[in-house]
Amino acid sequence: TERKQYLNDIIAKIKNSPDLSDPEAFRQQIMGLEGAFGAAYWEIVGHLFRNGVEFSGRVRHGANDLVNAALNYGYGVLCGKCLNAIIRAGLNPMASFLHSYQQGKTTLVYDLIEEFRPFAVDRGIFTLLNRGEKLELGEDGLLTTDTRKKVAKSVIGRLSSEVWFKGRCLTLQEVIQEQAHNIKKHLCKKTPYRPFFGRW
Repeated sequence: TERKQYLNDIIAKIKNSPDLSDPEAFRQQIMGLEGAFGAAYWEIVGHLFRNGVEFSGRVRHGANDLVNAALNYGYGVLCGKCLNAIIRAGLNPMASFLHSYQQGKTTLVYDLIEEFRPFAVDRGIFTLLNRGEKLELGEDGLLTTDTRKKVAKSVIGRLSSEVWFKGRCLTLQEVIQEQAHNIKKHLCKKTPYRPFFGRW
């Protein structure tokens, strides 16, 4: 209950963030709140696992534990789908809004993927682990070939699942493509951009 209230307070702060005249200050404020929410989210996630699955926290780079390695691989699959959608929409994948410019990095992908991580990747991997699916790390510390196939199949399956979005039934992959086009509409026509909210 305490954690739920903490998360609700962060959501309220994000919704009520002032429209600062300095875009960089506004971005830093929003990313700071996002970071606080993410830390609380992963703390809660640690209590969801069964079957003796160990998870001590989120590790993005150089992860050598099963949960983080599976999440990172799943996000890699999702990144590829988001990049494809951005390019098909005619956008520059290196020109982003929330994530700051990083030379040679497709930071617009980092922006778009945030809407879809929990629904497309997290939920599927948590399910695989909790139902006792055999996921393993090899002697090299990387996911085994069979495990990578299972993670990729889970993500692709989630992307093929149908969701309701703006009054229509679409696959999640179609929603990603539409959201890329909506970014373009926002830039060209000043149309308000509304994020995708997936039901857990």
